[in-house]
Amino acid sequence: MSPYAQLFSSLSDVAIVWLVVAGWLVIGSSLARKRFATISIRSERVCSAVALAFFSLELTIMLIFTIGLIFLVWLKTTSVFWAFWELGFFMSVICVFTVLPILAIGLFCWSFIGRRRANYSSRNFYLSLICLLTTLINGALYFLFQQTF
Repeated sequence: MSPYAQLFSSLSDVAIVWLVVAGWLVIGSSLARKRFATISIRSERVCSAVALAFFSLELTIMLIFTIGLIFLVWLKTTSVFWAFWELGFFMSVICVFTVLPILAIGLFCWSFIGRRRANYSSRNFYLSLICLLTTLINGALYFLFQQTF
């Protein structure tokens, strides 16, 4: 049996995480759309905005894992804060292993196909590639956290 089975056993938790990630991407991409206003192809503008929102979500998850790794595991800090941090941690774990790999691969394929067929810029392609790599980095941070805890 997988040691991660308990984290993914509740379908309602996974559904809630899907909804939270979808909300993050919709709000984040609508806020980031102004940043890419000079791009002439509309689908590339949307892809770039979604990639930037996705990357900000990845950085937030990386921050949650890093705070836990440094202050909880290495420094062994005790605080009431950890009760609240734990909720973000569990949601991040579900994100990293169920939701984000699917979305990162989809975003990368969208950018790759757009680069081949619609002449998307290389900036868009590299931004989606960075999103894919940060998903792998977050998975590695989780395993580092589990090894040292």
